[in-house]
Amino acid sequence: MLGSVSLKTQELMAIFLAARLICSIFIEANIHTLLDLTSLLSVLLVIWMIRFRLKSSYLKELDTLPLSFVVVPCAVIAVIIHPATIQIRFSRTLWAFSIYLEAVSVLPQLRYMQNAKMIETLTGKYVFALGVSKFFGLAHWIIQGIVSGRVTLLLQPIEIQPLLLRFVPQKVVELLIF
Repeated sequence: MLGSVSLKTQELMAIFLAARLICSIFIEANIHTLLDLTSLLSVLLVIWMIRFRLKSSYLKELDTLPLSFVVVPCAVIAVIIHPATIQIRFSRTLWAFSIYLEAVSVLPQLRYMQNAKMIETLTGKYVFALGVSKFFGLAHWIIQGIVSGRVTLLLQPIEIQPLLLRFVPQKVVELLIF
C-alpha cells in the first residue's frame, strides 16, 4: 500500500540529490559522488513506481503542497547565503541550494500526513527519522560555517566569528571552533 507516501517529497529529494551530484562531480568526485548517484537512482525508481506501477494506491488529492513553495525560497536563500570557498559562485550557490532543499524536503510529507488525518505507524517512524536526519544535516552545515568562520552573504564574504561573539558567549564559540 502506497497511500501514505508523498510523491512531492520524493521529487524534492530527486532535485536536491541531482543538484548535489552536479556539484560533487565538479568539486571533488569521490566516494560521496557515487553514493549520491546511487541515492538519486533509488529515489528516481521510487518516483517511477509511484507514478506508474503503484498509481492506483497513490492519493494525489492529499499531496497538495506546491513544490514552488519549497524550491523558490531555497533558491533565493542559496543566492543570498552560501559558503565562501574557492569554487566558482555557481557551484557554491548550487551546493547551498541542495543543502537548504534537503533540510526542508520533508514538508510535503508532513502536509500529506496532515491532510490524511491518519498516520500509519511505519510512515510516522519514517517521517520522524527523515526529519531528524535533515535537522542534523542542516546543523552540520551551520556548524561548518561557524568553524570555518566564513560564509557569503549578499555576494560578499563575511567573517562569522566577530558577529557570533556579539550573541554567543566566548566559551561556546571556542568550543565550536576548536
